[in-house]
Amino acid sequence: MNEGTDTSRRGTWLIVRCFGNEARRVRLWEENEYAVWVQSDEEYRRRSEGYQALWPVGFRRHAVFEDDPEFFAAYEPCDEFWAALKPFKPLDAGGTPVLE
Repeated sequence: MNEGTDTSRRGTWLIVRCFGNEARRVRLWEENEYAVWVQSDEEYRRRSEGYQALWPVGFRRHAVFEDDPEFFAAYEPCDEFWAALKPFKPLDAGGTPVLE
């Protein structure tokens, strides 16, 4: 899809911070050091199986977090909600998450 992107974690569940402080659980399609491209589970499955699907949506990394389904289901998005989530880090050349 995009030159210089990584697909090694394709399909990983993530939480993204959308417009209006809304939280969504989505599936990773591609990533690079600056952004990730995600899709709903339904669109991810369609694209993975070779069917026509909507294009993945790009998010800057500061709005992407590791998935925590129990936490996601139990809390409404607010400052404390976002502070409790772990940022989704890019991988270095060896496949290890980059620490800032």
